[in-house]
Amino acid sequence: MRLLLKHHGDLFLKKNCNAFIALRRFDSVVSSCFGISRCIPEFHERIFDFEEAYKMCGISCTTKVHIVCRYLVPFQLKYLPTDNGLAVVSEQSLESSHHHFNNVWRRYKFGEDTESYGQGLFNAVCELNFIYLATDNAADVWKGLQDENEIECN
Repeated sequence: MRLLLKHHGDLFLKKNCNAFIALRRFDSVVSSCFGISRCIPEFHERIFDFEEAYKMCGISCTTKVHIVCRYLVPFQLKYLPTDNGLAVVSEQSLESSHHHFNNVWRRYKFGEDTESYGQGLFNAVCELNFIYLATDNAADVWKGLQDENEIECN
């Protein structure tokens, strides 16, 4: 869709197609604040421009459009550090970490009704934390934690 808007959108815009104007403006919103890096200062103006273009389409406002137009700016201003875009709080980030956990969990997984389930889950969480928090001397740190807390993480 983005390529269509970029290379052929003018053909549709000449016919005054409000939907393509709205799509172009939404693409501008996405590029201004949905990434990892800082939201551009005028992203709230781009949201307003998108909202106006969307209204010109004469269609009902979906829940997602309502959220973008009404709650995105206040959320960003209240909850995000100034050097982050919205990607740091996206569902995709959570799904990515869930995928990493599932890769580790496969090695420890037991049926929920077995006695070893809790220990397997604990071991998987320990390993995942170790992977994410590993430093140059991670093996020494891990050994120290095992001795200190008398835990068994395989």
